[in-house]
Parts: sequence; structure tokens; C-alpha cells
Amino acid sequence: MLSSSLHKCLLALATLPACLAATNPLHCPPLGAVLPAPHTPSTNDKVKQAVQGLDQAMGKLTASLNFSAMSISVKSVHEKVNLFSKSYTPPTVDARSATKIDSDTVFRVGSVSKLFTMLGVLKLPGIDLNDPVTKFVPELKEVQEMAEADGLSQFRWDDVTLGALASHLSGMGSDFATDLSNFPQPWQKLGLPAANQSLMIECAGLLGLRPCNKTDFFKSFGHHPPVAAPFTNPAYSNVAYSLLAFVIENVSNMSYDAYMHKEVLDPLSLKHTSTGGKPPVNDSQGFIPKGDIWWGATLGFEDPAGSYYSSANDLLTLAEALLTNKLLTPVQMHKWMKPLTSTSSTGTQLGAVWEIYRSDNLTSDQRFIEVYTKSGDLGSYHAQIVLIPDYDLVFSITLGGNETSGGMAQEILSAITTTLLPALETAGKDEAAKTFAGTYSDNSTNSTLTLKIDDGPGLVVDKWVMHGVDVPANYHSFNALGSMPANIPLSIRVYRTSLKSDKQWSWRAVFEVGLAAERAKHDAAVFWAKGSCVTWGSEDRIVYQHKALDEFVFDVCDGTASGVLPRIFQTKLRRTA
Repeated sequence: MLSSSLHKCLLALATLPACLAATNPLHCPPLGAVLPAPHTPSTNDKVKQAVQGLDQAMGKLTASLNFSAMSISVKSVHEKVNLFSKSYTPPTVDARSATKIDSDTVFRVGSVSKLFTMLGVLKLPGIDLNDPVTKFVPELKEVQEMAEADGLSQFRWDDVTLGALASHLSGMGSDFATDLSNFPQPWQKLGLPAANQSLMIECAGLLGLRPCNKTDFFKSFGHHPPVAAPFTNPAYSNVAYSLLAFVIENVSNMSYDAYMHKEVLDPLSLKHTSTGGKPPVNDSQGFIPKGDIWWGATLGFEDPAGSYYSSANDLLTLAEALLTNKLLTPVQMHKWMKPLTSTSSTGTQLGAVWEIYRSDNLTSDQRFIEVYTKSGDLGSYHAQIVLIPDYDLVFSITLGGNETSGGMAQEILSAITTTLLPALETAGKDEAAKTFAGTYSDNSTNSTLTLKIDDGPGLVVDKWVMHGVDVPANYHSFNALGSMPANIPLSIRVYRTSLKSDKQWSWRAVFEVGLAAERAKHDAAVFWAKGSCVTWGSEDRIVYQHKALDEFVFDVCDGTASGVLPRIFQTKLRRTA
């Protein structure tokens, strides 16, 4: 776990108090980025300060590590060099190990392997995640017949889709080869019955047992009862990703290893990454904790679920390729990066491989930020790959050694996120003040729009007159189907959307009606959090001739706005200040 000194160091950073300050609860921006991500964050003073503080905190953490190594890489996709990098070499390593750890040093990355496998599935032609797995692996129907017909033990594979496997909603068990009866221990002393030899798996890939293969799986997994019915409770499953690897092989007519190299590893030149079984480099280029048994171990047919080797730099390259659409189209990425189920943790949702952490304590306006991750653990190795789309930020964490167990990778993830995001928020505001804020006018129609940056989200409308009409003052009149009182408190904020072309960018306004106290009163009266925040249901509500009052189309050149069209008024305003 992280030391108390690391927590104290992080709390001392000047960026955090601003992040956690109490703010006006009236703001309810749409989910997602509210301003363009900063394009030159490394030049921002707040970001420099945050990076320096993060480096000091990681230095204090590694000072206590005697047998464990780490390598961390953080990058904005808009800059060529890393925003932050940190590697640590412990004083004691295995005789086979690299003696100097850097961002190209290879580690085992455990279940980060699943991200590669899922990406391989998405690149298959003619695949739909709603397809049943039996469409591609028909042998599973025979596996179903092995179970006892008691209504609880039999797995109904035709009900399991590829998406259910990917999001841990299949209801199937976690592992295959870790059955306790595989390993010679006096289990009967713990009250367990004598092992039935006909149910022995007799493979594992560890402790002298051979790796399990497909034949082993199809021969005996049918005896494993489901954990839940499909699409009910999520239950983490390594075996599910082995089945997705079977799908890859059956559809592509290639071995899993060959397919993944062709579609993912080779196109990105991930020379320090391999699909499991053996490392991609000599042992002397990987970190091996002293006496470690996991380096070189294979999980057999479960390699696609948890046996990859990779480096901090290769994981960073993969994360950046995803956010910049080098492997999938923007539509494919947008569809993929969505939650598919909740969990019993209020801050954790699951996607088709993604572990999505959702927090409202990372920015001063307390809006929700979603952090897309995939974690991995294999024995003494731990890893994280992280994408934060709202800030175009990616990072990777690779750890090895017993001292890094107990959740250290997740706590380092939190340290990086809580330290850098408030600073990136400041950097984004500073850039937006120069590129989008300002006054836009058309003197011939007596029209003016002034947009400013303040301590809230997005751009705030300071003045808006169209054709001589004060729009905010007359907002109550833009209503044909009901009534709204005049002089009601109103704040208008404008947020970026995902709709853009080379020269234009559509933004949307949120009209914040009423007082913060009124919203707080409503929130206190309902049982769910932020019940008054219903922006998702209020967009595009005031429309005239198919043009919405809340849409602003900016003319953009080299990332800077030169004009804006408030769509409903059909009058373009030029930036004058």
C-alpha cells in the first residue's frame, strides 16, 4: 500500500485544494469534456508544479522498495514527449533480470492482456458483440451437456454473447486451472471430501504441472456450475477471454499469436510486447524479482486473458493509438468506450474490458470525470493502462515485486489522476481563454456575444444580444407550449461537443435556470445523487426551423475560433476581441 508520506506529499500539492473546494452545485454540464483538452500542457506552470510534486511523491514511495521495481509513463496525445516518466531499479534483483529499469523494461502485465484480446475481437470482420458465442465456438453446446441437469449447474451457452463475455456478464466462473485439487495439499484436513479422479484437471502451467490446452477445457469445464445467470450480476472471468481468443482463431483462421501480431502488435511496433508463453526479449531486458516463479510461466490456453509481457512505453503507445484512432474508427472507439454494467462499487462501472472509475472530486466544479482503465495482476507483477478522454491523457504503470502488492498500482493511478487533472483543468482553461473566449460581433445586425472563462465549467455567456434583442433577458419567452416566469435567475454556459470538422466545431449551451439553493432542496428530497442534474434530457429543446437555441457553431482555424454562428438566429458573428 502507499506510504503515509506519499499521501502527505500529495495533499500538500497546491493543485489539490482547488480541486476539492466547495462550489456552486447549480452547474450541470453534459457528461464528458467541457473544454478542448490542453494541447501544450507541459508549458503550463500549474502542470509543471504538479509534475514536480508527483515526481517527489514517487521518489518517496520507491525509497522504501528493496526488491521491487516500477516504471510509469504519462503523456498528452497532443505532445511528442512524455509529460511524466519515472522508473526505479531496486538494489536487489534476480540474477536473470535487467539491472537498470527504464520505460522499455519488460514486465508481466497480467490481465492487461485482456485489452489486447478485446481489441483483436473488435478488429475481426463481421463480428457483432450481440452474437452468441456458440455461433463461433459451437463445441460449447457439447460442454453444456456435461453438467448435472438440476437447473443450477448447466450453463446455457446460447444465451451468452460476445459482449457478455467481454463485460464479465456471462455468469461463468473466473478460472479453470486454479482448481485446488490440482495441487498436492492435505485438503481433507480442511474438511473437503476426497478428490474424484474423474474430475481432476491435472494441468495449470505452474508448480510442475503442464499448461492447460483447449482439449483440457472442453473435456471438463462443463462440470463447472455458473456463478449467475447471463446479464445479471457481473462476475470477473478469465476463462471468458480465453473463449474470445477461440473466437479470434475460428474467425480469422489464424493462430491467436499470429493474428494479434498482424492486427495489433506489429502495426504499432510493440517490440517489447508478447502474447504470453515466453517474453519478447532476453531475460536481461525484463525485470525479474529475486526468486520469482512467474517470469517465463505460461497459462496455456488462458494466456490471452493474463499472460502478456509488455513495457510501460508499449502500453503507452497502445493507449495513445486508441485515443487517436490509429486502430479503430472514431465510431468504433466511441461505441467501445462505454459502460455496460454497474458494480457494487458506486464509483466503478464495467465496459467490454474496461474498468471505469467515475469521480466528482477531481475538478473544482465537481463534475463527473470518467477514467478508463484495465488493470492486471500476475503473481508479483501488477500493471495499469489508463485513458482519460476528457483530457486526452494516457498513462501506464508497470510494477514487479512482492512489495508492490496490496493495491499499490491502483493507488499510484489515483495519485497521478488527482495530482495532474486539476492542473490540466487549469491548462485547458488558460488555452480556451485564448482560443475561444472573447467577444464576437456583427455590427450590421446589432448582434454581440461575449464568452468568458471563470471558475466554473466550460465557457460562460457574459453578454448575448441578437438583432438588438437581449437573449438571456428574454429566455422565458422562447416557449410556445407553456409558461415561464420572467426575471428568473439564469446562467448560460457553453460546452464543446464531439461534432467537429476541419474548420467548424459545434458547441452546446446549458441554460441553468433558478438558484443553487432550489436545486439543493430538490436534491435533498430525492434518494439518488444529483437528482436535479438532468442536462441529458434538456438539450435541443428550444428549436426554430430545425435550428436549436443551444447550438453554437464556431469557425476554427489552427485550433482558434475566428467566428461563431448561434444556429437558431442564422447570423454569423466575427471575433473582435
